[in-house]
Amino acid sequence: MKFLPSRQKHKSSRPPVMVADLDALLTEKVSFRLLGKVHTIDPLTVEQFARFSQSYFDLLKLSEQEIVTPDEMIMAYSDLCNTICNTISKDDIRKMTQQQAAGLFQIMADLHTGRLFGDEKKTQAKVQTLLSMNLSK
Repeated sequence: MKFLPSRQKHKSSRPPVMVADLDALLTEKVSFRLLGKVHTIDPLTVEQFARFSQSYFDLLKLSEQEIVTPDEMIMAYSDLCNTICNTISKDDIRKMTQQQAAGLFQIMADLHTGRLFGDEKKTQAKVQTLLSMNLSK
């Protein structure tokens, strides 16, 4: 049996190659401005991660319905937002533009998956620029 190159290295006395350093993920608060108010998202707990996942699946189920009212969509989006940031009201969501809603969703999804801080080259200044570009409109 022939081992793949990475297994050959591991089989030798050398330590295995590190695939990912989860300790390198930043766990900083993220602040953004939306409709003149500053909101802050703390690092996600496992419980928030699970609640966000459930709210996201509920939102997907809602999108599969033939007819969805704006109020149903606002309620589902509000439930999703409140799993991560409970300072955004239903009224705030009702006033957001589509671009702001999409920008906020992207930030929440990136926090949920760890992509917002997963790139070690992405500095906090770049993250804040991303946030301001998406939500300052």
